[in-house]
Amino acid sequence: MSTMKHTTKRARGAVIALSLAAVMTVAGCATAGGQPQAGPATEECPDGTTTLHGITSTSGYPLDSQIEWYTEANPCVTIEMQRVPFDQLGETISVQAAGGAPLDLIGYDGPWTKNYAALGVLAPLDEYIPEEFYDDVLPTTLAEHSWNEQVYSTGLQTSGIGLFYNKTLTDAAGIEVPTSLDEAWTWDEAHEAMLACQQGEPGSPEVWGLAGSRYGTGALNAWLPMLRGYGDPTAPEGSSAANTFAAISEDGLIVDGYLNTPEMIDGATAFQTLFQGDTAVSPQTPIPDSFLNGTACFDLDIPYLAGDLEEAGVDFEWGVAPVPHTVTPIVHTGSITVGVAARSENIEAAADVVVQISGQELAQRYAEEAGVLPVRNSVIDAIPTLHEAPMEIPVQQLREWGEPRPQTTSYLAYDQFVTDALADIAYGADPEQRLNQLVQELTPNLR
Repeated sequence: MSTMKHTTKRARGAVIALSLAAVMTVAGCATAGGQPQAGPATEECPDGTTTLHGITSTSGYPLDSQIEWYTEANPCVTIEMQRVPFDQLGETISVQAAGGAPLDLIGYDGPWTKNYAALGVLAPLDEYIPEEFYDDVLPTTLAEHSWNEQVYSTGLQTSGIGLFYNKTLTDAAGIEVPTSLDEAWTWDEAHEAMLACQQGEPGSPEVWGLAGSRYGTGALNAWLPMLRGYGDPTAPEGSSAANTFAAISEDGLIVDGYLNTPEMIDGATAFQTLFQGDTAVSPQTPIPDSFLNGTACFDLDIPYLAGDLEEAGVDFEWGVAPVPHTVTPIVHTGSITVGVAARSENIEAAADVVVQISGQELAQRYAEEAGVLPVRNSVIDAIPTLHEAPMEIPVQQLREWGEPRPQTTSYLAYDQFVTDALADIAYGADPEQRLNQLVQELTPNLR
């Protein structure tokens, strides 16, 4: 690993630390919001009008279509959202919150919920959420968006990575791909199939066994489940196997004995073999659209890829298989969502927006139009296309194997440090040494 690369990573960590410190300054003086700010009364709006301001990513919630649906039914409310690129979203939210910007709605990545709740950026929403929500929402979503026994977002969609495969290539290689969860491959079996399907010299084949992740080589969401799956949540509490699956302590403050267990090291070693030596089946630097272009046999990706494949009109057959595992099947859940700014002067109005766009009617309308995985069981059950190929496998995994990403109020730092470590291991770093280094570097950043 070059010095420049190492310096760049630590610089990103410093940006995260500074951003969080800026928000912490606000947290000490955050209030539960001021009095509602209403505009002039009109004939249509005798109690006045309300304008809500928010920030979200370029394609984040609430979407323009959702705003239009909401304001059609609530003409006395106007919603104005500032949209920024996703990779700038976290820092922009921190800066605006610290600067006292008049925010009401905050669109953000779901795993950040505990970060923002603990720092006083988000307002709890329980008093505005209908009772039926708690029995209907996926348990993983409820866990992800809760902190200190309060809910800070109702969630709008979740992730559900599947193993996409080019059936034309796998058939030609004589590979029978599993089509149900109980037939899912182990990672050893999947690696063997990827090698058998790959075409060309290791390191620079014409057809890769596994496409590089769209999220990057070491992306936590895509790759940490492979390592966590070497653990076992049913093992005795505090055991190495149980800690491996958890990947962090229950209080979100300890990673020593969680990210560097023997099982985690075994998982990291197997992960490395996907990228290194004669067994390499995936490029160290992702090649854009390699699966779409027919130059990769398999791809670990979210259901959005199905839409991309259909839109591209690819000239090969394809399908979705269960994600491989070793000891315990696991897929990470969570996705972009929206919450209410704790310092909003329109908390009740903003909470109503969140609750309505995530309710049965609008959530189903959005899921059917966008082809996403909903977070409410009633919505999943009501959409026939979620129970047939290609969405059937991701939905089953979501319900049976879904787990939130490791829960901590320092998730932004956790994500960055783990991603950097996994990327280094893919590039050739010693797995045991790099995981121990990860623990040493990450521990001071957990608070």
